[in-house]
Amino acid sequence: MPQSDAAAPRNPMHRRQCLGVLAALTVAGCGGSDPGPLRVGVSSFPPYELMVLARESGYFKEAGVDVRLVEFDDLSDAQRAYEQGKLDGLATTLVEVLVTRNSTARDLRVLRVISASEGADVILAGADVRRVADLRGRKVAIEIGSLSHFMLARALERAGMLLTDVTVVSTAQDAMETALVRGEVSAIVTYPPNATRMRADPRWHVLFSSQEIPDEVVDVYAFDQRALLRRGRDLQAFFSAVDRAFQRLGADRLGSCRIMAPRAHIGAEAFCQALSDGIRLVPPAEQARYLGPAMALRTSVDSVARALARNRLIQVRPGLTDCLEPLKP
Repeated sequence: MPQSDAAAPRNPMHRRQCLGVLAALTVAGCGGSDPGPLRVGVSSFPPYELMVLARESGYFKEAGVDVRLVEFDDLSDAQRAYEQGKLDGLATTLVEVLVTRNSTARDLRVLRVISASEGADVILAGADVRRVADLRGRKVAIEIGSLSHFMLARALERAGMLLTDVTVVSTAQDAMETALVRGEVSAIVTYPPNATRMRADPRWHVLFSSQEIPDEVVDVYAFDQRALLRRGRDLQAFFSAVDRAFQRLGADRLGSCRIMAPRAHIGAEAFCQALSDGIRLVPPAEQARYLGPAMALRTSVDSVARALARNRLIQVRPGLTDCLEPLKP
Protein backbone atom coordinates (compact mmCIF):
# COMPACT_ATOMS: atom_id res chain seq x y z
CA MET A 1 0.00 0.00 0.00
CA PRO A 2 1.47 3.36 -0.92
CA GLN A 3 2.54 5.46 2.02
CA SER A 4 3.80 9.01 2.24
CA ASP A 5 6.96 9.72 4.23
CA ALA A 6 6.40 13.41 3.57
CA ALA A 7 3.24 13.69 5.68
CA ALA A 8 3.61 16.72 7.94
CA PRO A 9 4.13 15.74 11.59
CA ARG A 10 1.40 16.91 13.95
CA ASN A 11 2.37 19.38 16.65
CA PRO A 12 1.03 18.13 20.02
CA MET A 13 0.93 21.67 21.45
CA HIS A 14 -1.07 22.86 18.44
CA ARG A 15 -3.54 19.99 18.97
CA ARG A 16 -4.06 20.96 22.62
CA GLN A 17 -4.63 24.56 21.61
CA CYS A 18 -7.16 23.52 18.96
CA LEU A 19 -9.01 21.25 21.37
CA GLY A 20 -9.07 24.06 23.90
CA VAL A 21 -11.10 26.29 21.59
CA LEU A 22 -13.20 23.54 20.02
CA ALA A 23 -16.12 23.79 22.43
CA ALA A 24 -16.41 27.55 22.02
CA LEU A 25 -16.21 27.37 18.26
CA THR A 26 -18.78 24.61 18.15
CA VAL A 27 -21.28 26.82 19.95
CA ALA A 28 -20.40 30.12 18.40
CA GLY A 29 -19.51 29.06 14.88
CA CYS A 30 -17.12 31.08 12.73
CA GLY A 31 -17.73 34.26 10.86
CA GLY A 32 -16.74 34.98 7.33
CA SER A 33 -18.06 33.99 3.94
CA ASP A 34 -20.46 31.16 3.24
CA PRO A 35 -18.43 27.93 3.44
CA GLY A 36 -20.75 26.20 0.98
CA PRO A 37 -22.37 22.80 1.48
CA LEU A 38 -21.00 20.27 3.93
CA ARG A 39 -19.50 17.66 1.59
CA VAL A 40 -19.95 14.13 2.92
CA GLY A 41 -18.91 10.92 1.16
CA VAL A 42 -21.31 7.98 1.16
CA SER A 43 -20.27 4.62 -0.32
CA SER A 44 -22.43 1.59 -0.98
CA PHE A 45 -22.90 -0.01 2.43
CA PRO A 46 -26.48 -0.27 3.80
CA PRO A 47 -26.03 1.62 7.12
CA TYR A 48 -24.50 4.58 5.30
CA GLU A 49 -27.75 5.03 3.40
CA LEU A 50 -29.23 6.60 6.54
CA MET A 51 -27.72 9.82 5.19
CA VAL A 52 -29.64 9.33 1.95
CA LEU A 53 -32.81 8.73 3.98
CA ALA A 54 -32.18 11.98 5.85
CA ARG A 55 -31.68 13.85 2.59
CA GLU A 56 -34.69 12.40 0.81
CA SER A 57 -36.89 12.97 3.87
CA GLY A 58 -35.93 16.64 3.92
CA TYR A 59 -34.33 16.38 7.36
CA PHE A 60 -31.12 18.20 6.47
CA LYS A 61 -33.09 21.13 5.07
CA GLU A 62 -35.37 21.24 8.11
CA ALA A 63 -32.30 21.21 10.38
CA GLY A 64 -30.93 24.22 8.51
CA VAL A 65 -27.81 22.60 7.10
CA ASP A 66 -26.75 22.46 3.46
CA VAL A 67 -25.39 18.93 2.89
CA ARG A 68 -24.07 17.57 -0.38
CA LEU A 69 -23.80 13.80 -0.30
CA VAL A 70 -21.07 12.68 -2.70
CA GLU A 71 -21.85 9.13 -3.74
CA PHE A 72 -19.28 6.36 -4.32
CA ASP A 73 -19.46 2.66 -5.07
CA ASP A 74 -16.53 1.65 -2.86
CA LEU A 75 -15.07 2.59 0.50
CA SER A 76 -11.66 3.11 -1.07
CA ASP A 77 -13.03 5.63 -3.59
CA ALA A 78 -14.56 7.75 -0.82
CA GLN A 79 -11.31 7.50 1.14
CA ARG A 80 -9.27 8.81 -1.80
CA ALA A 81 -11.70 11.67 -2.38
CA TYR A 82 -11.30 12.75 1.23
CA GLU A 83 -7.51 12.52 1.01
CA GLN A 84 -7.61 14.73 -2.10
CA GLY A 85 -9.53 17.42 -0.20
CA LYS A 86 -12.82 16.85 -2.05
CA LEU A 87 -14.80 15.96 1.09
CA ASP A 88 -15.26 17.42 4.56
CA GLY A 89 -16.10 14.03 5.98
CA LEU A 90 -17.41 10.58 5.17
CA ALA A 91 -19.02 7.42 6.44
CA THR A 92 -16.26 4.85 6.70
CA THR A 93 -14.57 2.39 9.07
CA LEU A 94 -11.83 2.73 11.65
CA VAL A 95 -9.47 1.13 9.14
CA GLU A 96 -9.80 3.95 6.61
CA VAL A 97 -9.56 6.55 9.36
CA LEU A 98 -6.20 5.19 10.53
CA VAL A 99 -4.85 4.55 7.02
CA THR A 100 -5.74 8.11 6.00
CA ARG A 101 -4.21 9.64 9.12
CA ASN A 102 -1.06 7.62 8.42
CA SER A 103 -0.68 8.53 4.76
CA THR A 104 -1.83 12.16 4.59
CA ALA A 105 -1.56 15.37 6.58
CA ARG A 106 -5.35 15.71 6.87
CA ASP A 107 -6.62 15.28 10.42
CA LEU A 108 -9.60 12.91 10.17
CA ARG A 109 -11.59 12.57 13.39
CA VAL A 110 -14.31 10.10 14.47
CA LEU A 111 -17.44 11.88 15.67
CA ARG A 112 -20.07 9.14 15.78
CA VAL A 113 -20.47 5.37 15.50
CA ILE A 114 -22.83 4.12 12.78
CA SER A 115 -22.73 0.35 13.17
CA ALA A 116 -20.66 -2.65 14.14
CA SER A 117 -20.00 -5.51 11.75
CA GLU A 118 -20.85 -8.84 13.35
CA GLY A 119 -20.36 -11.08 10.34
CA ALA A 120 -21.36 -8.69 7.55
CA ASP A 121 -17.86 -8.42 6.08
CA VAL A 122 -16.71 -11.74 4.63
CA ILE A 123 -14.13 -13.55 2.56
CA LEU A 124 -15.95 -15.72 0.01
CA ALA A 125 -14.50 -18.55 -2.07
CA GLY A 126 -15.56 -21.49 -4.20
CA ALA A 127 -15.51 -25.19 -3.40
CA ASP A 128 -11.82 -25.58 -4.28
CA VAL A 129 -10.84 -23.36 -1.33
CA ARG A 130 -12.07 -24.94 1.88
CA ARG A 131 -10.07 -22.92 4.42
CA VAL A 132 -8.01 -19.76 4.60
CA ALA A 133 -4.76 -21.76 4.45
CA ASP A 134 -5.77 -22.94 0.98
CA LEU A 135 -5.29 -19.38 -0.29
CA ARG A 136 -1.50 -19.68 -0.13
CA GLY A 137 -0.08 -18.74 -3.53
CA ARG A 138 -3.50 -17.73 -4.88
CA LYS A 139 -5.11 -14.45 -5.95
CA VAL A 140 -7.58 -12.62 -3.74
CA ALA A 141 -9.70 -9.65 -4.84
CA ILE A 142 -9.71 -6.72 -2.41
CA GLU A 143 -9.98 -2.95 -2.26
CA ILE A 144 -6.35 -1.98 -1.73
CA GLY A 145 -5.59 -0.03 1.44
CA SER A 146 -9.07 -0.21 2.89
CA LEU A 147 -11.22 -2.44 5.10
CA SER A 148 -11.03 -5.45 2.80
CA HIS A 149 -7.21 -5.30 2.90
CA PHE A 150 -7.43 -5.36 6.68
CA MET A 151 -9.94 -8.25 6.65
CA LEU A 152 -7.64 -10.35 4.48
CA ALA A 153 -4.64 -9.58 6.68
CA ARG A 154 -6.54 -10.61 9.82
CA ALA A 155 -7.78 -13.84 8.24
CA LEU A 156 -4.28 -14.76 7.11
CA GLU A 157 -2.89 -13.99 10.56
CA ARG A 158 -5.37 -16.42 12.09
CA ALA A 159 -4.10 -19.07 9.68
CA GLY A 160 -0.44 -18.35 10.48
CA MET A 161 0.14 -16.62 7.16
CA LEU A 162 1.20 -13.22 5.85
CA LEU A 163 -0.14 -10.94 3.15
CA THR A 164 2.90 -11.90 1.09
CA ASP A 165 1.61 -15.49 1.01
CA VAL A 166 -1.16 -14.43 -1.41
CA THR A 167 -1.43 -12.15 -4.42
CA VAL A 168 -3.82 -9.27 -3.87
CA VAL A 169 -5.78 -8.04 -6.87
CA SER A 170 -7.24 -4.53 -6.69
CA THR A 171 -10.91 -4.94 -7.61
CA ALA A 172 -14.02 -2.77 -7.32
CA GLN A 173 -16.88 -4.25 -5.32
CA ASP A 174 -19.19 -4.47 -8.32
CA ALA A 175 -16.56 -6.45 -10.26
CA MET A 176 -15.67 -8.99 -7.58
CA GLU A 177 -18.30 -11.60 -8.32
CA THR A 178 -17.39 -11.60 -12.01
CA ALA A 179 -13.71 -12.07 -11.14
CA LEU A 180 -14.61 -15.03 -8.94
CA VAL A 181 -16.92 -16.61 -11.53
CA ARG A 182 -14.27 -16.33 -14.24
CA GLY A 183 -11.61 -17.87 -12.03
CA GLU A 184 -9.48 -14.73 -12.15
CA VAL A 185 -9.25 -14.87 -8.36
CA SER A 186 -9.76 -17.63 -5.80
CA ALA A 187 -11.50 -15.50 -3.17
CA ILE A 188 -12.98 -12.05 -2.66
CA VAL A 189 -13.47 -9.77 0.34
CA THR A 190 -16.93 -8.22 0.25
CA TYR A 191 -19.79 -6.83 2.31
CA PRO A 192 -23.57 -6.22 1.99
CA PRO A 193 -25.43 -5.84 -0.24
CA ASN A 194 -23.10 -7.91 -2.49
CA ALA A 195 -22.24 -10.31 0.31
CA THR A 196 -25.89 -10.88 1.22
CA ARG A 197 -26.78 -11.92 -2.31
CA MET A 198 -23.67 -14.02 -2.90
CA ARG A 199 -23.96 -15.93 0.36
CA ALA A 200 -27.31 -17.23 -0.90
CA ASP A 201 -25.53 -18.74 -3.93
CA PRO A 202 -24.45 -22.34 -3.24
CA ARG A 203 -21.31 -21.85 -5.34
CA TRP A 204 -19.74 -19.67 -2.64
CA HIS A 205 -19.02 -20.14 1.02
CA VAL A 206 -17.58 -18.01 3.83
CA LEU A 207 -13.92 -18.56 4.68
CA PHE A 208 -13.72 -15.79 7.26
CA SER A 209 -16.00 -13.08 8.61
CA SER A 210 -15.88 -10.04 10.87
CA GLN A 211 -17.64 -12.13 13.50
CA GLU A 212 -14.23 -13.69 14.20
CA ILE A 213 -12.69 -10.31 15.06
CA PRO A 214 -15.33 -8.66 17.27
CA ASP A 215 -15.22 -4.90 17.80
CA GLU A 216 -12.62 -4.38 15.07
CA VAL A 217 -14.86 -3.62 12.09
CA VAL A 218 -16.72 -0.50 13.22
CA ASP A 219 -18.42 1.98 10.90
CA VAL A 220 -18.20 5.64 11.83
CA TYR A 221 -18.91 9.18 10.74
CA ALA A 222 -15.53 10.90 10.44
CA PHE A 223 -14.81 14.55 9.61
CA ASP A 224 -11.75 16.67 9.09
CA GLN A 225 -10.81 18.63 12.20
CA ARG A 226 -11.12 21.87 10.27
CA ALA A 227 -14.82 21.11 9.85
CA LEU A 228 -15.12 20.68 13.61
CA LEU A 229 -13.41 24.00 14.25
CA ARG A 230 -15.27 25.97 11.60
CA ARG A 231 -18.62 24.24 11.17
CA GLY A 232 -19.72 23.03 14.58
CA ARG A 233 -23.31 24.19 14.12
CA ASP A 234 -23.59 22.49 10.74
CA LEU A 235 -22.29 19.24 12.20
CA GLN A 236 -24.78 19.41 15.07
CA ALA A 237 -27.55 19.91 12.52
CA PHE A 238 -26.20 17.11 10.34
CA PHE A 239 -26.35 14.59 13.17
CA SER A 240 -29.76 15.82 14.29
CA ALA A 241 -31.05 14.98 10.80
CA VAL A 242 -29.31 11.59 10.74
CA ASP A 243 -30.83 10.77 14.13
CA ARG A 244 -34.27 11.56 12.73
CA ALA A 245 -33.57 9.17 9.84
CA PHE A 246 -32.64 6.47 12.35
CA GLN A 247 -35.96 7.04 14.13
CA ARG A 248 -37.86 6.87 10.85
CA LEU A 249 -36.17 3.56 10.02
CA GLY A 250 -37.35 2.17 13.36
CA ALA A 251 -40.90 3.40 12.85
CA ASP A 252 -41.27 2.42 9.19
CA ARG A 253 -38.60 -0.07 8.23
CA LEU A 254 -39.92 -1.19 4.85
CA GLY A 255 -40.88 2.32 3.78
CA SER A 256 -37.46 3.61 4.76
CA CYS A 257 -35.77 0.76 2.89
CA ARG A 258 -37.68 1.73 -0.25
CA ILE A 259 -35.98 5.11 -0.08
CA MET A 260 -32.52 3.71 0.70
CA ALA A 261 -32.50 0.75 -1.71
CA PRO A 262 -32.10 2.35 -5.18
CA ARG A 263 -28.34 2.93 -5.00
CA ALA A 264 -27.88 -0.75 -4.11
CA HIS A 265 -29.93 -1.76 -7.19
CA ILE A 266 -32.07 -4.10 -5.10
CA GLY A 267 -35.66 -4.08 -3.85
CA ALA A 268 -36.80 -2.74 -0.49
CA GLU A 269 -37.18 -6.17 1.12
CA ALA A 270 -33.72 -7.27 -0.04
CA PHE A 271 -32.27 -4.03 1.30
CA CYS A 272 -33.93 -4.60 4.67
CA GLN A 273 -32.36 -8.06 4.71
CA ALA A 274 -28.93 -6.66 3.84
CA LEU A 275 -29.29 -4.07 6.59
CA SER A 276 -29.70 -6.92 9.09
CA ASP A 277 -27.06 -9.24 7.62
CA GLY A 278 -24.46 -9.31 10.38
CA ILE A 279 -24.87 -5.58 11.02
CA ARG A 280 -25.70 -4.03 14.38
CA LEU A 281 -26.84 -0.43 14.01
CA VAL A 282 -25.82 1.81 16.91
CA PRO A 283 -28.68 4.12 17.94
CA PRO A 284 -28.18 7.70 19.15
CA ALA A 285 -28.82 6.63 22.75
CA GLU A 286 -25.81 4.28 22.68
CA GLN A 287 -23.26 6.79 21.39
CA ALA A 288 -22.09 7.58 24.92
CA ARG A 289 -21.03 3.97 25.37
CA TYR A 290 -18.48 4.36 22.58
CA LEU A 291 -17.52 8.03 22.76
CA GLY A 292 -18.56 9.04 26.27
CA PRO A 293 -16.29 9.27 29.33
CA ALA A 294 -15.34 5.58 29.13
CA MET A 295 -14.32 5.93 25.45
CA ALA A 296 -14.97 2.24 24.71
CA LEU A 297 -14.15 2.88 21.05
CA ARG A 298 -10.56 3.58 22.11
CA THR A 299 -10.01 -0.17 22.59
CA SER A 300 -11.17 -0.84 19.04
CA VAL A 301 -8.98 1.92 17.58
CA ASP A 302 -5.89 0.60 19.37
CA SER A 303 -6.60 -3.00 18.32
CA VAL A 304 -7.10 -2.05 14.67
CA ALA A 305 -3.95 0.12 14.68
CA ARG A 306 -1.83 -2.72 16.05
CA ALA A 307 -3.15 -5.16 13.44
CA LEU A 308 -2.54 -2.69 10.60
CA ALA A 309 0.99 -2.07 11.85
CA ARG A 310 1.78 -5.78 12.18
CA ASN A 311 0.83 -6.21 8.55
CA ARG A 312 2.78 -3.12 7.46
CA LEU A 313 -0.32 -1.31 6.27
CA ILE A 314 0.48 1.68 8.48
CA GLN A 315 3.36 2.94 10.60
CA VAL A 316 2.18 3.76 14.10
CA ARG A 317 3.58 7.06 15.31
CA PRO A 318 2.73 9.43 18.19
CA GLY A 319 -0.74 10.90 17.81
CA LEU A 320 -1.89 8.54 15.07
CA THR A 321 -4.62 6.94 17.16
CA ASP A 322 -5.77 10.24 18.70
CA CYS A 323 -8.74 10.34 16.37
CA LEU A 324 -11.80 10.22 18.65
CA GLU A 325 -13.56 13.57 18.84
CA PRO A 326 -17.15 13.34 20.15
CA LEU A 327 -19.02 16.46 19.07
CA LYS A 328 -19.85 18.74 21.98
CA PRO A 329 -23.57 19.53 22.43
